[in-house]
Amino acid sequence: MTASLPSMYHQTKIGIAICTPIPMVKNKEGQFVLENISPLWHRKRVSLQVPTNYNQIELFIDGLEVGDARTRAAERILEHDPIPEFLFFLDYDVLPEYDAIVKLLYRAQTQPDYDIYCGVYCSKSDVMPEPLVYSGNGGGPYWDWAVGDILTTDQNGITSCHMGLTLIRTSLFKKLTNTEEKPYFLSPSSAYMEGQFLRTARGTEDIYFCTRAIQEANAKILVDTSVMAGHIVPSTGKIYGLLPDSPPVLRAKWRDGAPKDDTGKPQKKAIDLGAAADDTPGAQFERRKWPGYVTETVDARKGLGIDYVQDLRQLNFPDECYDLTASRHTLEHIPRWEQERVWSEIFRITKCGGLTEHIVPNVEWAAQKICMGDYDYHTMNVLYGSQEAAGYDRIWNTHFFGYTPQVLQALAEQAGFVDVRVEHYKSRPELGYHMVVHGRKPTKKELQVKRKQTEVEFPTEKRIKELTEKGAKPELKAVLAKEKKKS
Repeated sequence: MTASLPSMYHQTKIGIAICTPIPMVKNKEGQFVLENISPLWHRKRVSLQVPTNYNQIELFIDGLEVGDARTRAAERILEHDPIPEFLFFLDYDVLPEYDAIVKLLYRAQTQPDYDIYCGVYCSKSDVMPEPLVYSGNGGGPYWDWAVGDILTTDQNGITSCHMGLTLIRTSLFKKLTNTEEKPYFLSPSSAYMEGQFLRTARGTEDIYFCTRAIQEANAKILVDTSVMAGHIVPSTGKIYGLLPDSPPVLRAKWRDGAPKDDTGKPQKKAIDLGAAADDTPGAQFERRKWPGYVTETVDARKGLGIDYVQDLRQLNFPDECYDLTASRHTLEHIPRWEQERVWSEIFRITKCGGLTEHIVPNVEWAAQKICMGDYDYHTMNVLYGSQEAAGYDRIWNTHFFGYTPQVLQALAEQAGFVDVRVEHYKSRPELGYHMVVHGRKPTKKELQVKRKQTEVEFPTEKRIKELTEKGAKPELKAVLAKEKKKS
């Protein structure tokens, strides 16, 4: 028995509703018409990708004041069956990159404690385009970050953000009242006498919504500053964004070329992943050093003397960015089902020919201690982490994965590193419960050779067709012989 299309549709989960509200404007003849959209915006919109196996619907709510349009969108999705999990707003003058939705949804799925997820775009100001992200109302934009950082209500005190490139959990709307006097979104304006002075105030629907969400529903905001967008004036085509000398751009040192020492000699770049203070009680932040390298640091926690606040599961760095990737007692804090993803990210940002070096605790060492009846702080720490002992929240210092020498080597090699070797207490007793893995990312030439070998060992139909068309009979016979042998 087959289900009809309508019943199948209603049983299907809807992941996201996308709304691109377009306002009314007055044209030269004095008539109200929908605002023009630029061809560039249209191209950006149609190129937006969503994750695989992810259903979406589109909301067309045009011709309304922006606060009214957003409120109507929220009402429409709550009336939908089934209710989409997320509502995504993209304004008609915001130019996103193709992966904006994918990145924001990834943040929402891996960091579910937040309710509002947004990228970054700037005000249309010829004096100083400002990021429309705020920590406290009335104090201006929030500048204390580097491009690529993750900003949150918890760590950065983010209290409000724009709505033009923003993903919202629809469950948040169920926690808020929505009446004619107090709608979800409102562009408030007021004028009143204060003594001899007339006071006027005008707000925006985004700050109004975020303030209500935090005050009434304890909502939290996450800003992924790698999700950048331009802010275009459709009538002129002028695009606004962060200026090259703005603090977030200057602090993004990963954008620079090779650093130089005091003599002007180029140096290599190292990145220390999870570089905040280690698990030892009372430990302080210390920037590690390697001879010939300039070290940059990244951690998920802010305020610990690090350069970038990012999630190791999806680093906002370009491919092949660092000559050395390293970590110290960090990888064991990653859940086991996300270990491969983190290792692939480490491999991705390591330059071809670059090195990798990581220190993790050895559960094999701890198991031997337990079998001998030798329990101490280090034994328990290897298994479970120091948790609150180091002064952090338990979530930051709990171990979610156990490494043995064999597992450590296998993960590094599976990621693509070569010349992998693991040092531990059996080869170096002074290491105790520590293990150190060293590896190298193949050079571009080595990667090309490996790809060619893969093509020969596992030929595709396209490759066989190419060989046939070229008349390469000896090579084709070898390929077909391997195919026959495999079958």
